[in-house]
Amino acid sequence: MIKPIVIAKVKRLLAEGLSQRAIARRLGISRGTIGAIANGRRPDYSDRADEPKIDPNAPKVRCGGCGGKVAMPCLACRDRAAAARKRSKVQGSRFKEEPAELALELRPDHQARYEEVHRARQAAGEEPNPQSPIHPEQSPADRAA
Repeated sequence: MIKPIVIAKVKRLLAEGLSQRAIARRLGISRGTIGAIANGRRPDYSDRADEPKIDPNAPKVRCGGCGGKVAMPCLACRDRAAAARKRSKVQGSRFKEEPAELALELRPDHQARYEEVHRARQAAGEEPNPQSPIHPEQSPADRAA
């Protein structure tokens, strides 16, 4: 997305009579984008109502969500939450049923290492990974059969 200040600069240079090619070369923007701005086909994002206004002189504080030092509201956390909502909406509509079991084929040496790490994590009290191909109720002999 091109910043609104750059779009304003393009409009000003067009009004001064510079060619689209010269403006594109000067600002490092494609000629197609310059043409879209000139013809009014490019939307103006400067007046978006859903964008929070951030004061550049606001003090930087630690964000409770991501831990970054930002001027609030934290745009990174907002964008992550929006992406998570979008992912859950897409996955909810696309995948109605969870797969019964993941079929993971490992070489014997990799399988042994995987089981070793899995047992160590269980001993440490970590929660089992629900997508793990190794189920606690299955023994290695059951899986081999």
